[in-house]
Amino acid sequence: MTPKKRFDLDELKRRHPLADVIVRYAEVRRSGERLVGRCPFHDDRHPSFAVHLPTETWQCYAASCGLGGDVIDLIGYAEHGRGWNAREATMFKEVVHRLDAAELPVRRQSVPHDWQQPRAWRPVELSPRTQQLLHLTARLYHTALLALGRGPSSPYAYLRERGLSDAILRREGVGYAAGDLLEPALIVSGFNRDEAEAIHLLQGQREFMAGRVVFIEASKAGQVLHLIGRAFAAWLHPESPKYLSLKEMDKPLYGYARLDKRPSSKPVLLVESPPDRLTALQWGAEALANVGSMMKVEHAAQLARLERPLFIVPHQDGGPGLAAAQQWRERIGRDLPLLSLPEGVKDLNELALQPEGEAIFKAMMASQGAATNETNPHSDADGFSLRGPLYAP
Repeated sequence: MTPKKRFDLDELKRRHPLADVIVRYAEVRRSGERLVGRCPFHDDRHPSFAVHLPTETWQCYAASCGLGGDVIDLIGYAEHGRGWNAREATMFKEVVHRLDAAELPVRRQSVPHDWQQPRAWRPVELSPRTQQLLHLTARLYHTALLALGRGPSSPYAYLRERGLSDAILRREGVGYAAGDLLEPALIVSGFNRDEAEAIHLLQGQREFMAGRVVFIEASKAGQVLHLIGRAFAAWLHPESPKYLSLKEMDKPLYGYARLDKRPSSKPVLLVESPPDRLTALQWGAEALANVGSMMKVEHAAQLARLERPLFIVPHQDGGPGLAAAQQWRERIGRDLPLLSLPEGVKDLNELALQPEGEAIFKAMMASQGAATNETNPHSDADGFSLRGPLYAP
């Protein structure tokens, strides 16, 4: 009797690269090591869909969607919507058959050869010089945010309208990438364009985060570890995702580097976005931002080891936010409580827009037995400090 051939999922994926399949569901363009475009699974007005070529995975970064996975998941969601479950045998076999039998939609565009042969990706090392470059950039962007004024259309006004205080913006070093200041500042400080391009601060003739509010991740010692930019005006970024992070650097769990990891009864909140995290800090809580709906395995491992109460504050956006929170719980391996926001409030930062937002938040925390500190838990010693010749007081 001939033995039954063992199914090899990895071999199937090698025969059907994600770059070849995605063009049957969406129109995409190359951007570095990613393919970007509009998500095929929701009404995506601003392209928030990305295929990461080195890992053969895809992700929608829109808060209203948040779907992601591999080539199997792509077809699964296309066929079954949000009811797709890769662990359900019948569904899985159907999708595998469709992929292997080429029963897929026709291509919407051609597939360049180099899309299927991406280089192996390795994050840039945080050498002392790279950290100096990041610190210079963070100080410059923070200075620009303050120097551009507080007019009704300014990035500073946008952040204040989001309920973030002047104190938290200054202490956390929030900045703004004006788009034409970084390269001259680098030259004056002894850096060159190649160094900035290596970590994607510059992209061709423009700043990578031009026109975006920039959030900082820093160590307790004040070393800048990462930057992420958020579009604050839709007309400035009609064809790009809401958030952009430095492509050549490994994205950290925002706030983790400065978190007190000693065993304690003091609670920690887990949120999706940097603005949500800053809102929590402003109200006396400690918080970490996953920055997106998909959680990295290494971040889940960090949170699993944390010997402190951990609460998730999911986005209340009709389903995807709650689905992301459930995924976080599964990956972390802890039955973490979910804090529900008032009806009609999407996220923690949106709660800050309500007149009684802080009081509602503290009552919500108290009802869970997770009272906040009366004062901000971070002192000047472990907060992010932006002092130096480029600092605008």
